[in-house]
Amino acid sequence: MSSNPAGGSGPGSGSGSGSGSGSGPSTTYKTRQYTHLQGQLAQLQANLADMEELLRMTSNQAEKIRTLGGLQAGLFMGATKVFEDGERQ
Repeated sequence: MSSNPAGGSGPGSGSGSGSGSGSGPSTTYKTRQYTHLQGQLAQLQANLADMEELLRMTSNQAEKIRTLGGLQAGLFMGATKVFEDGERQ
């Protein structure tokens, strides 16, 4: 990354000789900054959309895992009862 994205050798320097063209490079620099900021904002919005979808999927998976845990617990309790009844006979 260069120290002066406007392309001059010092702050606010441009190709003009100081006769009213001082706002040109500054405007160009701001335009580049806004363009870069707009790109970063678009990337942030895309990342947030991806994260929202991943959170939705994670929430759905957590519900399914909870259901599976309940079913597994039921199977263990049923198996314990079967094995205990088998030992008594």
